[in-house]
Amino acid sequence: MGVWVPTYFNAPLNPEDRALAAELRQKVIPWAKTPFDPIQEDPNFDEKTLPIAQHEEEDEGELDTVEPVPEWLELFFDLAWTVTFSGLSGNTPIKGAMTVLSFIIFFVLAWWLWTAQVLYDTKASFYVNDALHRFILLIQFLLFGALAAFTSGFDITVGFKEPENDAGEQAQAEYVKRAFQAISIIFFLTRVILAMQYIRIIRMAKRRNLTSMYMILGSLLSSAVLFLGASFVTRANPDGHLNNALKIAMWGLAIGLEVTAYCLSTMPRGLLTKGSMPARLSTLTTVVIGEGLNGFIEPITAAVKSVGFNAHVAGQVILAGLIIFLVFIIYFQSFRARLAPNEARQNILHRKLTPWRQVYNLVLEGLKSILNILTLENSSDKFLSLMLGGDGPYDPTAPSVIDAFKKVGVDIGELNEKINLVVGAVTPEVFDFDAPDISAAFSPDDFDVQERIFRNLAAGIQALSKSFDAIDGPREEKLADYVTSFQPNNQAANDTATFLKLQLQAAAANTTISDDADPFPNLSKLLDGATEERLAPATWVAPVAGGLLIAFALIMIVNGLARNRYAWWSTCARVVVGISLCLLGTINVSKKALEAWTENWLLPTIVIAYAVLYVVDYVIAVFQARALELSKQQFERLRAHADAQSRPVTDFRTDTGASNSSDRWKEPHPSTLPHLRA
Repeated sequence: MGVWVPTYFNAPLNPEDRALAAELRQKVIPWAKTPFDPIQEDPNFDEKTLPIAQHEEEDEGELDTVEPVPEWLELFFDLAWTVTFSGLSGNTPIKGAMTVLSFIIFFVLAWWLWTAQVLYDTKASFYVNDALHRFILLIQFLLFGALAAFTSGFDITVGFKEPENDAGEQAQAEYVKRAFQAISIIFFLTRVILAMQYIRIIRMAKRRNLTSMYMILGSLLSSAVLFLGASFVTRANPDGHLNNALKIAMWGLAIGLEVTAYCLSTMPRGLLTKGSMPARLSTLTTVVIGEGLNGFIEPITAAVKSVGFNAHVAGQVILAGLIIFLVFIIYFQSFRARLAPNEARQNILHRKLTPWRQVYNLVLEGLKSILNILTLENSSDKFLSLMLGGDGPYDPTAPSVIDAFKKVGVDIGELNEKINLVVGAVTPEVFDFDAPDISAAFSPDDFDVQERIFRNLAAGIQALSKSFDAIDGPREEKLADYVTSFQPNNQAANDTATFLKLQLQAAAANTTISDDADPFPNLSKLLDGATEERLAPATWVAPVAGGLLIAFALIMIVNGLARNRYAWWSTCARVVVGISLCLLGTINVSKKALEAWTENWLLPTIVIAYAVLYVVDYVIAVFQARALELSKQQFERLRAHADAQSRPVTDFRTDTGASNSSDRWKEPHPSTLPHLRA
């Protein structure tokens, strides 16, 4: 008795199952194959007689003749690039102007790394579904991962500024110097790999004009030499100002050569397939935007969990969401790649998407920083009120104090066990006071209580700042030293003595400590530095938000505007609102005023500006729609009158040459109208 098996196990394969054949071609692939149509083997082959692509859209015949690039492979490459971008945005908080510059430089490098390969794969359609290209994709994925490993704290100013004495800052600087060399080597390898791919294409191309291919190949080889040279320059003297300036110049020259070559080149004809750059850009835009929005989860969650969460913070979170929503609406009203009237403009448009994504990411990073600032300020005020708001003297064992520290993630019991080892190690007599009777006025217990307050306060602020990513590693270490330092003449003891001295002088004058006096200079120095870092995004978020609108206006211009005044009004509205937001960054105000502005008016101002632009854009569209309808009605009346008079009528519709071949209207000139008798 045989073993029963389902009948379909032994069913013969259907030779006419074209879908199965196409699926197998995706799995069973050759080692290498040509991207060119076999027609080029014909001795009478002439490239000029061929269309730009044999198959722009998938049709029935394509299942039998063409093996399109699997979408999952394209998505895999896009996600590999996202790993690098995520490492940059997640490990490099954007604060001051130099961190913004560092972010821009790294983003441009990583973006072009993706763009150059996608131009080969999709725009030129040289990628074919073979094992060689999949192996190259694996290498590129590993290189992207290696690049992501050197994104933490990327700082382009390392090598220009004097090294710090702090051990933590020195370690970070050494890491960044190694990152500079690694980035140069990684880009050298990617340029060599891409150049080898173009060499292979040149060898396969027959009887074709290869000027553009040689131009691109030359730029890639030159770029590889420049990146390799940048690595040697950095290695020779990592701390030299000239070496680091030369490194950045070589990076910029390398990317500039490649961009220029691609802009001046044209792709050969007679390829089996033609990819869709708008589709690839749309996919990557979705990935980048999704990654940026995913970064908002952390600050929103931190805000809700914070001790200072209130209606004001909730309102700021809502405002940040409105800004993101309005950015999406305005972007999609500004950009439609397929409407670009010719391929040259499409190429420019694809490259101009780089600054818009870059500025968009800066806006997202700025909004995240602003939310952290607002939540931290509210949490700090709430923490201080809970810590020092009791009726009696400060008591670290009081339930209200224990609860206050618990809300910021600090166990006050464990903290004071460490502080007990260092509090009281220095007495007031050690210090040189102007008031000789300080020992008589304050007992050692008074000194210990005040010193403990300063150390506890520093510990709470350290915990808050760390939870909101508002303090860097070296400054966090300095605050930790302030809390638990036991060296003679330590900072907390110095602050205690200074505070008691000012308090004694104020009591002698029958007044309070002056607002101009600094009762704890060492702690103030640490906190002021942290405050400057926290407030740094407030100086550039509004200008960057304005720059985003200007980028949208440039996209509209390159994309090809309709031939009427309404489209230009819409573009000019973006420029005007964008410049207005940029001007906010030029206003020089005090730190106190900047802090108040950030807490109350920064996000509302951006929301109002974006909302006004959206309303203006909508009103312009309404007037444009009405004008279009009137123009259509006028044309129909003229055509009816011409038919009645048996006279031809001029068609006032003008073809702009846009890719969608849609009719665009403009108002007829009086000279073109038929003469109508009264």
